[in-house]
Amino acid sequence: MSAPQGIAILGATGSIGRSTLAVIALHPERFRVAALCANASWQTVVEQARQFKPDVVVLADPQAAAQARAALKAVGASTRVESGAEAEIVIARNGRPAARLVPLATPPDELSVQIQRVDHESRVHIDIETDDIPAEVARLEKLGAAVDERKERWAVMRAPSGQRFCIVRVQRDGWPKGANAWD
Repeated sequence: MSAPQGIAILGATGSIGRSTLAVIALHPERFRVAALCANASWQTVVEQARQFKPDVVVLADPQAAAQARAALKAVGASTRVESGAEAEIVIARNGRPAARLVPLATPPDELSVQIQRVDHESRVHIDIETDDIPAEVARLEKLGAAVDERKERWAVMRAPSGQRFCIVRVQRDGWPKGANAWD
């Protein structure tokens, strides 16, 4: 079996970051936390670092980073602590142009799970893949969903519950193999 894939968690102390860490904890043979990034919640990041043992912790707030550095040093952790928004950007880029979507490794015939840093409130976001966006939008409208925005290559919709989601074109090779046909 190959080594676990290293994952950088941006917004580690937020709800999506904590949820992502819970998923990683269930699959230590597949994933390891390489980096934890947060704004200023140093106590939470220290607790996470003690559990997941990342290579680096990045806190945007330099004072919070100093607190985290001292706390991790006090328990003998080898995790490096960096500070400032620029350090977080470097972690996100990982030597390449920053991607807004960071995929988690999943088998080709299973759900695709991606982590995305957003500028709005955190939430779980669902993309529904289709090879016919207008037909899928029409089908979902009949079920009570409403279109919030129509983009050139996708549509943003809202379920009757208020949950927003997107209808997107096919994202992976081999998609039709596991696709559902809706009547």
